[in-house]
Order: sequence, then structure tokens, then C-alpha cells
Amino acid sequence: MTQRLVDTQRSIALRIVQSGAQALDERHSAKALTSLSIALALLERLPDDGTTIKATCQTLLGRCCLDLGEFTFALEWFVSALPVHTRCDGEQSQSIAAAHSDIGSALLGLERYDEALRHFRRAMSIEEAILGESNPTLARRWTNLGVGHYKTGDLSSAVHCYTKAMTIDRTTLGDKHPAMATKWNNLGLAWKQMGELDLALSAFTQALDIDSTACDPAAFATTLYNLGITWGACGNLTSAIDFLDESYRIRHECLGANHPITVDTAAVLRQVKS
Repeated sequence: MTQRLVDTQRSIALRIVQSGAQALDERHSAKALTSLSIALALLERLPDDGTTIKATCQTLLGRCCLDLGEFTFALEWFVSALPVHTRCDGEQSQSIAAAHSDIGSALLGLERYDEALRHFRRAMSIEEAILGESNPTLARRWTNLGVGHYKTGDLSSAVHCYTKAMTIDRTTLGDKHPAMATKWNNLGLAWKQMGELDLALSAFTQALDIDSTACDPAAFATTLYNLGITWGACGNLTSAIDFLDESYRIRHECLGANHPITVDTAAVLRQVKS
């Protein structure tokens, strides 16, 4: 293969990777997976050029698999990409922090929570050193740590991490940004699990106030669901049914009757009504 042909094919592969990345950003994960698989097959036939194009493609494939719930495949792609990013960018780079965060997310999906926490802490430590403690990226890292602690049952640590994430996002995004609704929902779930139902209701109500003005029906339905199950835990079945009914209606309309989330919502609603 001539160098000119190699360069042409590498340029084509790069364009396909960029197209796949855009599809992934637009939440078209299956479409992105197809494009990126084609790009990787093309790149694997070409000589190594010493760049991270192939590793970037593998990372994006892993993120597609994450979105599709294929956590084992996601982990394999992330682990495959890590040595190249390390060689090209160094162990204390933002690309390595992102790689550890991705690996942690795949491990969360596989219910390997202690391992996930180790990778999330590694990502946090790298980016704190590079960016400082108040950079917006750190809000995502604190959230990941919070989820890991929540999954292990360390609820007080989860609340601490979620609060740190919220403090950063409030400063950089403002109180009414949709990301703040996610943070309130995270806090509410931790407080509910701790039996702090009044705090949980307050958090979910804050999230609902934000979600009601945003254009994300899925997030709105999630907050309604959280309020419904918490009112049910409080013994207020009338309010629980009202919120769960509305959550089910939105999920049925957006996801369809047979989607697992819709089915689970219907089952909880039946249980509360019975």
C-alpha cells in the first residue's frame, strides 16, 4: 500500500470517527456504533502512525456500549484504549483522567463498585491537579464518586460527593440549569435511602421546579417518579399515585408500553394502587 493510499484511507477513517462522535453526542448510539466499527476496521488495516486516532475510536465505541447497556464490551474497549493514551499523552493528562472515569462507569454497570470507585478517585486526583478544585469538569467527577458510594451503601459519602458537585455546578451554571435537577435527584435518592424523607421530598421538589421548565420529558418523568415513590414511603398514597400516574403517562408516550422503564413504572403504580 502506497503512502498516498494510506494517508487517504486514514483521512477517510478520521471523517467516519468524527461522524460517529457526532451521532453519539446526539444520542444516536446504535448509529454511532455502526460508523465507529467501520472506522476501526479501516484503521486496523493501516500502519500505526503514533497518534491516538485508533484509541479515540475505541473509546467512543466503549461509550456507545455504555449507552446501550453493553458494559462488558464497554470495559474491553476502554481498557484497550488506555495504553495508547498513556503513551501519547502521559499518565497525568486529562485524557487519562477521562479514561479512568470511563472505566469506572463500565465497572459500575457491571456492579463492580469498589473497583469503579478506585478509577473515579484516580480521575479526580489527576484533574484536581491539572484544573483546580472548582473546574466544572470536577462536578462530573464528584457525581461519579457519589454514585459509586451510593451503590456501595456509603450514603453519607454519597451525600458529601453530590453536595460538592452541586456547589460547583451552582457557581458555573446557575440554580436553574438542568444539570442542577440531576444533582437534586441524586441527593434526594440518597436522603430517601437514609430515611430522611422530608429532605428527599424537598430535593425532588427542587428538581421538579427545574425540570418543569426544561425540554427533557425523560428527566421530568424521572423526577415525578422519585416524588411518587417518596410520597408512597411517607404513606401519602394520593400524592404518590398522582406523581406516578403522570410519570407513567410521559414514559408510555416517549418510550412505549414495552420499554423496561415504562413496565417498571406501571408495576410500581399498580402496587401503590392495590
